Amino acid sequence: MKLHNVQLKKLIDEMHSLSQECKSREDVLDVARLAEGFSGPFKFDNSENWKLSGVFLLVLGILFLLTNYVVIELDWLAKIILLAKFACGMMIGYNIYLIYQRSKTIDIISDTLFQLNLFFANHINPWTDRERFVSQRLSSFAEFDRGNHSREITIEHASTETAKVPFNVYEFKYVDKEKVTKRVSDGKGGYKTVEEYVYHSYFRYGIIFKLDNFDCLHLKFNGKLAYPKINYKPASIEFNNMYELGANEEFKMSKFLKPALVEKIVNMAKDFGVFNIEINSESEVCFGFLNNIVFGKKNTESLENPRLFIESLENCGSFTRLNEFIELFENIQRYSD
Repeated sequence: MKLHNVQLKKLIDEMHSLSQECKSREDVLDVARLAEGFSGPFKFDNSENWKLSGVFLLVLGILFLLTNYVVIELDWLAKIILLAKFACGMMIGYNIYLIYQRSKTIDIISDTLFQLNLFFANHINPWTDRERFVSQRLSSFAEFDRGNHSREITIEHASTETAKVPFNVYEFKYVDKEKVTKRVSDGKGGYKTVEEYVYHSYFRYGIIFKLDNFDCLHLKFNGKLAYPKINYKPASIEFNNMYELGANEEFKMSKFLKPALVEKIVNMAKDFGVFNIEINSESEVCFGFLNNIVFGKKNTESLENPRLFIESLENCGSFTRLNEFIELFENIQRYSD
């Protein structure tokens, strides 16, 4: 079975290499289908490792019995037995570690193909945006003006050419630094006061689109207002309870917030949770929110069962919330014409 493991490891390495070159969902499926064509089961044979672990465990048990019930008077023999115990323990640990690593190898390639397929299926380029489109806009949106210590875009991806409209999705991390005072022991039976800094990390998520007809508008649920607060309010009481409005010119907001768009935003906010809508001076629209709607979805199938795994890729679901924001942006485009 040693040959089986060598051939399987070689195939997994090849699949990893091919996965890094995938440019479409079909490319991902082609890589996954290689597992179906493997000559044997797509899992490592660990029987020899389990047998060896059993043998070493047996020897270790005998050595423990020997030292517990037999008086060893010779120092050199006692040292040899001690070394033998240590060697047996090491060999048991090594074989279990090898079994774990082999299983992890299959999990990694399974998860990689799952994520690639999921992103391609939802028209997201799975490779990190090398142009760092969102990172370059940290100072362009009030959405990112958070935290008193640090802020960064930790994940960002652009849409693929197959998307209905171009967009960029991101994960944003910001950190608040807080000075706290604590009472600690002074080592002499008393207490002393010390000051130290505590760091609180927070994450937000969002999508950025490119608009044509509007700029410098902000519908704020939380955070800082990007533009001067305006007095204009649409007729919807629910909307007005959710949002504070800012704009560089008030007439733009009244033109932007058509009744149909206000209703769409309110209905979506009630279902999803309230989100910020900000249009910067470059007419780029940023939807900012707390919910992680794209990143972090977990794979539940394994290539150890290639047919079931491939079926899960073929029946991959969509990011429902992402599609809702794309639809909302399309409504904004339509209403702003």
